[in-house]
Amino acid sequence: MRRLRVRDPSGLCWGCGGFIPYTLSPQKRNIIEKYPRGVAIEGSSHKRIERKRRVAFELPNVVLDLDAEDSPHVRPFDDHDAAQQKVKWGYNPIIPEVEQRVSVLTTEMLVDRRKMSRMLAARHSPFKISDLDVLSVALLGGKSTVSPPPGDGTMDYRAGRTNSLLQGRDRALHLNGIPERILAGDANTIIQFMLHRQRLDPITKRPASVSTDGEADRPDTFRHAIDRCKSLSQLERLCTHGLSLGQDAISPASVDHIAHYLKGSRNISYRHNTKQALKFVNNLTMRQLSTNAGLNSSMSLLGLALAVELRLLPAVMQYLHICLSQGFIGNAQDKPETLEAVASGILAALEQGQGPERGTRPELFTLLTGRTLAGSTVQPSLFGSGIVSREEGSLPHHIYVQLLGQLGAFRLLWHSWKPGADDKMRQQYEQLYFRAFIRCAEVLHNAEVVTGLDCTTATGDLERDAELDLQAINALDAYHASSTNSQAPYASHVKDLLTWGDIKEVFESDGIHQAAARINDLMARI
Repeated sequence: MRRLRVRDPSGLCWGCGGFIPYTLSPQKRNIIEKYPRGVAIEGSSHKRIERKRRVAFELPNVVLDLDAEDSPHVRPFDDHDAAQQKVKWGYNPIIPEVEQRVSVLTTEMLVDRRKMSRMLAARHSPFKISDLDVLSVALLGGKSTVSPPPGDGTMDYRAGRTNSLLQGRDRALHLNGIPERILAGDANTIIQFMLHRQRLDPITKRPASVSTDGEADRPDTFRHAIDRCKSLSQLERLCTHGLSLGQDAISPASVDHIAHYLKGSRNISYRHNTKQALKFVNNLTMRQLSTNAGLNSSMSLLGLALAVELRLLPAVMQYLHICLSQGFIGNAQDKPETLEAVASGILAALEQGQGPERGTRPELFTLLTGRTLAGSTVQPSLFGSGIVSREEGSLPHHIYVQLLGQLGAFRLLWHSWKPGADDKMRQQYEQLYFRAFIRCAEVLHNAEVVTGLDCTTATGDLERDAELDLQAINALDAYHASSTNSQAPYASHVKDLLTWGDIKEVFESDGIHQAAARINDLMARI
């Protein structure tokens, strides 16, 4: 230990402790007592700083033994040494590192779980169904029908098939292999695959189990897919895929189901939806006609109803011809509401100015009365050449009279009045026949310049007069088709030139010959 030398006070510093000599001055003694570990004396020419005494860093024995770890005489680090190390230092450097890594791993797992949840929740995702799932469906889901909801106890397990590939895939597939996404939403992405299974079903067909009520345990695949469609565009793609696999892929029962679906899902308050539905029915009908397939009554009647609702005369005539030729309407058991709806649509279209095209009005007259230019054979028609007297008080007769006026069939118009010319009928239909005759006169007003238009000949026979009216309508139709007149054909132009008294004389004439002469006199006044 270094001793303090009093004879050298200029460098006095108490750095090592010890006894304080009695010879020290009070000033130095106070400094030593106040700063026992040493201090630099200000103002001294010999400045020397004594460093503070520091405790030496003590290494544990296990660290010192690392230098001799290759020595066979050194024991390995064991749990007892670890416990001693933790007691001595109170810190295990491995635990915080592991905890940090676990925390990072947990965060990454949460992020990945959110990503997968978004993928699984997406409507269209390639992760919904894998190639293995499709393969398992192809190998194990040979039945062509969609399985019932899980848990209803109607699955047929007698086939002895192994569904090991489907184990644990209940979220992605139903028991028969139809993807959950398809059953819950869009039914178009896998419809080709479903119809392919339907075509292959007779090869792998097995006896279907029967439920307690005697019905089959599974509905038809195609009908089930139709019910899953949520829009008309989905139904269009569904039927397009079905027809691409063959004309027989859509059975008549399926067509009936399509018509039922359109009737139930079509919103009549939106004209665009009705137009799209009519386009779809047109395409499906044309595909059936192009392959000489039998037409379906429900689909044809639906097309007629849509065309009538849209007031499209060409479409109404097309579906009216189909329904009449196939016997879907035109029978004695037809309801008056059907005749009224169809005739009202035709009348509204004519009042809008539709039908000036060549051949439209003669064909329309044939559809209404059954008379043709080709011969005397009467074709199926909506009304026939006339309506019997018991129907004169009905609304279809009301519309029939207006249609005769729109077409210019004055002979049939006179015949429709004659069978029931009593006071009650005249009082009820005076305004009706007045408007019909005025319209008929507007259509025939230029008869003298139309080649082949005969407005003077009449026979008194209903069928023969119907043929004469058809010939006149055809001649007038040919004239307007070749005319260069800027005025719209069949336009309204009569303005209060005729009175009901003048027209009343026509209908109360003793015979049709006298009525025809008076009609020509009235048309000459226009």
